Amino acid sequence: MIRWTVVRRFASVAFAAALTACSEPTAPAPSAAARSLAFDLAKSSLIQCPSDISGTASALLGVLGGEVSVGDTRVIIPPDALPLFGLSLVTLTVPPSKYVEIEVRVNGLPHFQFAQPVTVVIDYGRCTRTDIDRTPLRVWHIDPLTKTFLEDMGGVDDKVARTVTFSTDHFSGYAIAQGPVRVTPRPRDLPGAFSGRGPPSRCGWLPA
Repeated sequence: MIRWTVVRRFASVAFAAALTACSEPTAPAPSAAARSLAFDLAKSSLIQCPSDISGTASALLGVLGGEVSVGDTRVIIPPDALPLFGLSLVTLTVPPSKYVEIEVRVNGLPHFQFAQPVTVVIDYGRCTRTDIDRTPLRVWHIDPLTKTFLEDMGGVDDKVARTVTFSTDHFSGYAIAQGPVRVTPRPRDLPGAFSGRGPPSRCGWLPA
């Protein structure tokens, strides 16, 4: 009888300890990659300099490369960036927009990958705002329809010429931006995040 009483007491103590361990999980600290992603998402917003004027230019270019320009906005394609055989139709469009944006296509395709990086110069001479002179501007790869930020392209901001120059190996939509603006990434967008599950514990996955 004494032996069974001791066994029951030991089992109760072990069960209580297990409940305590499961009820106090320790969430892992944010990784450096997660903190970096949050910073990248927070550092820029598109500048607004409305214009109802549009411009489009096209050129048939081959392996030797060439240039396409609309005013002071231009695309410079070096040799060996385009396919070796045949010609490609490169079209540069500056649409009417409240943003300083462009769209560049090759053979009408919404996306195109180059064999060599190309240089793009975006002119923002139409902007008369003085606040954009306080900090360097940069270029973002954006979705032309939703204006969603896709990739920070960086760039060199020439305040005298009123242009931002950057390099890219792919074509799509681009716009000039300045920072900062706060954007909070969703948990599932962070590196190492687990979809539909909370932080791990010694007793399994807790609900999110």
